[in-house]
Amino acid sequence: MSRTLEEPPFVLDAARVVRYAPLDMAARGRGGVVVDGVPLDASMLRGVAIAEALLDGTIFLLNCNERWETLAASHHPDFASAEHAAAATYGGSLGAWVDFRELTDEEQREVQTTRAFLRDLAAEEFGG
Repeated sequence: MSRTLEEPPFVLDAARVVRYAPLDMAARGRGGVVVDGVPLDASMLRGVAIAEALLDGTIFLLNCNERWETLAASHHPDFASAEHAAAATYGGSLGAWVDFRELTDEEQREVQTTRAFLRDLAAEEFGG
């Protein structure tokens, strides 16, 4: 890889990042990939993150650009399944997985506050 991919934010798309890996799409050459039925330009992809939704614990594989903006996402029953999906999609372009560092106290509070907010919104929306 020509540039090192920075650590993603600890929360992406209302999900807590658990693991992440860089992508070296130059190894694939030109073209694209299909992620959960969504065609993506391979030149835009720089990293993947496995994240757990703050609302309900759903596991997502987030396919991201260099700014960790999600270009496509897929949900999975567990972390191993998300890792397998990334390996099947990206093969040798997938870098080594990195466990996300331990969150600071402030980040943990933000996760808890955001989780409570999302659950309150869902309760209002669905009358629960």
